[in-house]
Amino acid sequence: MRKTLFLLMLSAGLFTACNKNEGKPTSDNAGKVLQQKTWRMTIYFDNGDDKLATYTGYAFKFSDNGAVEAVRNDVHKYGTWKDTVMNDTVTNSQVSSLLLNFGDDRPFRDLNKNWEVVSKTTKTVHLRMKDRPTDAYDEIYFNLNY
Repeated sequence: MRKTLFLLMLSAGLFTACNKNEGKPTSDNAGKVLQQKTWRMTIYFDNGDDKLATYTGYAFKFSDNGAVEAVRNDVHKYGTWKDTVMNDTVTNSQVSSLLLNFGDDRPFRDLNKNWEVVSKTTKTVHLRMKDRPTDAYDEIYFNLNY
């Protein structure tokens, strides 16, 4: 009986541990969330095209002074970030956003946008930007780098 109860409790613990991978919802600004440790990009769509391979392997570090650094092996890319607010053209309301600027350095200049913060948890941040004139969305998912 104890063995069955132990296995049942272990199974329940494993099931809930899987759900913890996404983190807990947070009311903190995206910039504050991103200042935890380092992050990896797990999704990047640009006008519907998967561009993740360009950024795979980079660890993104967001500092409290508004600096962001992306590092892969000996390659360092530097930029800035800022929590902002933007007007959502669909709902005509103010939404939280994250302004990224990596300067003119390719391919990171493609990230130079004011990204709407779609969702954020303690371990994930989902950003998107509606491109004009195509009306397609660019989307980024950052996950906490373990």
